[in-house]
Order: sequence, then C-alpha cells, then structure tokens
Amino acid sequence: MTTAFQPGDLVRGFASFFNWPVAKRSIVVEGEHDQRYFALANQLYHKQTGLRLLSSEIAVFPTGIGDEGGAYGMQRHFHPLRAIMDKDITPEGKKVFHAIALFDDDTEGRRGVNALTGQHLNYRKWRDVFLLKRVLPRTTRDVQHLVRLIDTENDPWKGMDCVIEDLVSFDVVTAFLKDNPGAMLRSPHENAGRAHCVFKSHLKAVFIRFVESNALLEDVHDLVEFLKSLRYHLGLSPDGDGE
Repeated sequence: MTTAFQPGDLVRGFASFFNWPVAKRSIVVEGEHDQRYFALANQLYHKQTGLRLLSSEIAVFPTGIGDEGGAYGMQRHFHPLRAIMDKDITPEGKKVFHAIALFDDDTEGRRGVNALTGQHLNYRKWRDVFLLKRVLPRTTRDVQHLVRLIDTENDPWKGMDCVIEDLVSFDVVTAFLKDNPGAMLRSPHENAGRAHCVFKSHLKAVFIRFVESNALLEDVHDLVEFLKSLRYHLGLSPDGDGE
C-alpha cells in the first residue's frame, strides 16, 4: 500500500540527502559554529524565559562541513533547496517550508550575497539573503526602509567586518585570551563598545567550547537579539515560541 504524497515531501526528501534538519522556517548559515552559537543563545534564553527562539517552527543549520559549507557551499546549495521550497506548495498555493541564507559580513560573505542576488533575481538582500550585523532592526519588513535603518544603526561600526564570534560579549573574549594569548591573527578591532575578532582557524573550535562552558545569557545578548530579528523577518513572534 502506497502512502499518499503530501505537500512538503519534496523538500523533506531533498533535505534528507544532506541531513539538513529543515523546519517550517530555516536559517541556512555558513558553518557548524554559527549553528552552535545560535543554539547556545536559544538554550540560555529558554532557561531564563521558558520561550524558545529555535523550535519545530524554525531551525538553523549549515549546508555542510568543510567544502560543503562556508560561503561557497551556501552559494552552491541554498538555491536548489529554496527553489524546491518555492515549488512544493499546498493545494491552496501556500508554501510548507521557507528558508533564508545568512552570510558573515566579511569579504567572502558579501561576495556570496552578491552572487546569489545577482544570479537569482527573485532573491533580495534583507528579505531572502542576509548579512550578519551587530544590529538588525525589527521595526519594518519593507526592504528599502530596512536598508536605511540597518545603515543608520550600524554606522558606528561602518567598515568593520562582522562574524559570529563578534556577537559574543568582549568580556568572554578577554577571559579566553588570558588563557590563550596567541589565539588571534591580530589584535581585536574595537569601536563603540563592540569588537571584531579574527581568531586563528584552529582555535575557533576551542573558543566556542569555552563560550559554551562559561557564557551567561548576557554574554550572548547580541546573538539573542539577532535571532529575534531573524524571527521577525521570517514572520514569527520575535520573543519566541512557548512549550
């Protein structure tokens, strides 16, 4: 006896080939460290509030490990996933799944955004494809208005790259550097109360383990706020889902 085909099955089948944990709304990130940082923010937030920023409604995952991930892996894999999501709809014409791409705001990430929005004209920056920012406003979903707000609210850090480690409190970074004084390729770039940190590649994993073991909710405040903003731009309640 065959099982009737259900809306969303094409997406589920395609995602299963790559072990992607798709949810109704998915945030595709560059790597497993991004996934772990957001998972930690969700865990600490849930412990204090009882609400979840990540749930059956929304997931964060990379396209893969190594060459299958990163900015180039996202350029290769995001569009096929999203194209199937856009076609795999209910009889009423509604999408079962939706995904956005989140790139680091560095040279490779900006190239990735430009590549996706350039090759696929149905994708718009700040609607389908996002860059990691220290502040992502959640007062409007109008792209033109949002662009102006993002530029204004991130003006203090204009010209500073933003990667996932930059959304961890500098107090935690400082504590880590006491034990690992040579962990960075160069000194942190500090401005207006925030910093941009460039860790040596092999020490990024050491740093995230340190953060997971030591961070409090206030240390991942920027990660929480960014997740809340992505939820808003995906049409969900920014403050999270109940049990």
